[in-house]
Amino acid sequence: MNLSCKKLELDYPCVWKYKLIMKNEVCIKDVLDETIGKREFKGKLSNTSSKGKFISYLVELVVTDEKDRLNLHELFGKHKDIKMIV
Repeated sequence: MNLSCKKLELDYPCVWKYKLIMKNEVCIKDVLDETIGKREFKGKLSNTSSKGKFISYLVELVVTDEKDRLNLHELFGKHKDIKMIV
């Protein structure tokens, strides 16, 4: 079954999680201040790479609609210190 043609159907508002991969020396507080500002969120260190060069940080927050969810993904994706969003 090819799911790439299916549109994700969600009941908004809902909680959405973003896993951000970045270099270990990056200050996550600065990244979040620059992307989500004063929005309420839950966050925690998720993982560290075997050599300690990269970390993943799980950000969980309420998204109001699809536009909001995609906008956040775009903001994270464009941030200079975020290497990948999983």
